Amino acid sequence: MLKTKLWKMEVVSNLYKPDVLRHDLAEFLAANIASELWNSRLVIVASELIANACNHRFDDYLLDVVVKLVFFHDKVRVQISIDDTSNLLIMQRYRNLSHAVAARKEHKPYKRIHGRGLEIVMHWTDEMRFSKKRAGGLRVIVVKTVPLLSDSISYD
Repeated sequence: MLKTKLWKMEVVSNLYKPDVLRHDLAEFLAANIASELWNSRLVIVASELIANACNHRFDDYLLDVVVKLVFFHDKVRVQISIDDTSNLLIMQRYRNLSHAVAARKEHKPYKRIHGRGLEIVMHWTDEMRFSKKRAGGLRVIVVKTVPLLSDSISYD
């Protein structure tokens, strides 16, 4: 059976404190993944996704942030999930995200300043998907597999 670890945080969209989130997530990753480079990048990825969700919110709501680590013999699969708990899905938000993801995949040039953070997220992760939630709101999930660089951390 594979070993898993979870880190969770609720973020109130209008009271987002990025320093607290980055500090707590960085500590969790440092305790479980030996790569300082990927720990830093994954904190930036999570921060960018949360900032996007807060900036594009319709109203104040909670964001459920979950980081799941699945340990293999020589690597760890990191899944970052951002769920907005609003009961409202504005189709424009969904279409904007769909368009932005498609544009980044096609490496289209930027027409505005927006989208650069999404470029970083897509460059530093192996997979990105998003979906409309049945009760409303959006779910964004990114996945990255990184090597376990230390023999001292083993979860066979």
